[in-house]
Amino acid sequence: MKNIVLISVWAVSASLFANDGHKCASETQACLDKMTTYLINTAWDGIQVDGIGDESGLVSIFDITPGSPGELAGAKVGDLLISMNGKDLAGMTGDQLATTMKSIKVGDHVPLVIERKGKRQKLDMIMATIPDETVSKWVGAHMVKHHANPNAQI
Repeated sequence: MKNIVLISVWAVSASLFANDGHKCASETQACLDKMTTYLINTAWDGIQVDGIGDESGLVSIFDITPGSPGELAGAKVGDLLISMNGKDLAGMTGDQLATTMKSIKVGDHVPLVIERKGKRQKLDMIMATIPDETVSKWVGAHMVKHHANPNAQI
């Protein structure tokens, strides 16, 4: 089962900056500037899901960042995420989710439909900016993986 940082930007930003898992094609400073600018201007929900792109069609929340828009809206770990912003998530690929996420802006009200204990509920999530600590973590991980020079002298 795939883990996706939903509705989040990790999947989107990773695809923009990772260059298929190989060394980043951009110079280090240019990549740092581009990635940071992109992330600080991207809407975030703090929800991570399993099941995007798999055959089960079930998208379940496996982690929610405390204090995030997802948590504040009332989503909980273990909920099934049925739809977001009017789009069914069953059968959606990671690329389709990334496209959906790109259209959502900081401050947008995003309707979620979740299923909890067999009952569907509608939630209203207000998208926020990605916390600085999260941006730092994601940018740092990218820099280590794609820009580190193991032969550099200290």
